[in-house]
Amino acid sequence: MARTQTYNTGNRIKIVYITHEFSRTGAPLSLLEVVKENSRFENYIVGPKGGTLHDDFLKISAKLYALHSIAFLSDTAKRRYGFLLSFILRIFINLWIQISIFFLLYRLRPNIVYCNSFSSRFAIIPSIFFDTRVIWHLHEYYHCSKLVQKCYAHFATLCSTTIIANSLYTQTWWKTKNSHLKSHVLYSSVEILSENCTTFEERTNDIFIVGTISAEKGFNTILQALQLLHAKSISLNVAIAGSFCNAEYKELVKNYIENSGMKHRITFLNSITNVRDIMLQSKILVHASLRESFGRVLIEAMACKTPVIASKIGGIPEIIKSGVTGVLFDVGNAEMLTDDVLKLLQNENLWNLISENGYQFVRQNFNHDIFSSQLDKIISYSLIKY
Repeated sequence: MARTQTYNTGNRIKIVYITHEFSRTGAPLSLLEVVKENSRFENYIVGPKGGTLHDDFLKISAKLYALHSIAFLSDTAKRRYGFLLSFILRIFINLWIQISIFFLLYRLRPNIVYCNSFSSRFAIIPSIFFDTRVIWHLHEYYHCSKLVQKCYAHFATLCSTTIIANSLYTQTWWKTKNSHLKSHVLYSSVEILSENCTTFEERTNDIFIVGTISAEKGFNTILQALQLLHAKSISLNVAIAGSFCNAEYKELVKNYIENSGMKHRITFLNSITNVRDIMLQSKILVHASLRESFGRVLIEAMACKTPVIASKIGGIPEIIKSGVTGVLFDVGNAEMLTDDVLKLLQNENLWNLISENGYQFVRQNFNHDIFSSQLDKIISYSLIKY
């Protein structure tokens, strides 16, 4: 698809991207996609050192600036040092990060500062000292009171030139009276495989689960559903790829699986770098999250013709029409999840129908051409003053 640039400048556009992590999750993967697409610009990325995607960012046309203090900020957010000490440390770490970013922006003088999540808000104050546009790409929403939600939304609207939301649901959550003037939805894209994917019979994993292993991601619901299937003497091969949220939850999950007698049917994979290969080996992807703004892994599965069973929450219904492009179940309902798994695994015709419908839906709505066109319009809008 031909690209039409609606802005014009004598100098090459400089963009500084701010990220709080390089994990193989939705927001960093989206940032990687954005930076690749913006290769015609002069790109700089500020983030913590390390992470499973760090090497991927090194391979693209961008210069990385490592701020180790960003990782410490994440640690204090988890209150690993106690509430009071963590609170005090966060104040000083935030101040140090803001000073560091200020001097970086002073040296680079970018046209755009691109904050890749609400967690990157530490870059906002340094940005206001320079003649720069601020793009805030929001991938999250929070369970909080209406008052707190309004405060968050007004803060994001006030401090940004442009707001990008990863779904309509996210856009609505961050909506204010004036945000519609600057707010855009940018869905992630995914590489579409050829239509000749592996068949139902060729797939050796019955269930595939990928992502952070935590209660918030619905892993308790998944364990309950697996236990219900096990109680019915239904043995399934389950592959799980992802890291545990903490050591305590890891111990809890391992003990539960050990005591339930399901250990020999569940495989924990050490790496999630080959997600697509595992998708093609799996009959179903289960995604039971209790809070999900979009769910990039869902469209990755659908592009592999792997049917998805997901919780009806957040932005997920924008991807899945239950019974057509996938299957939705009520949040936290292990019995409903169990029934949906059995329906798909025991009805190959239904599996083939949802597999094909999901594939065609992703092919038409989440392809690279659409993403490229939308991103170009957003960048153009943000650079009007130049």
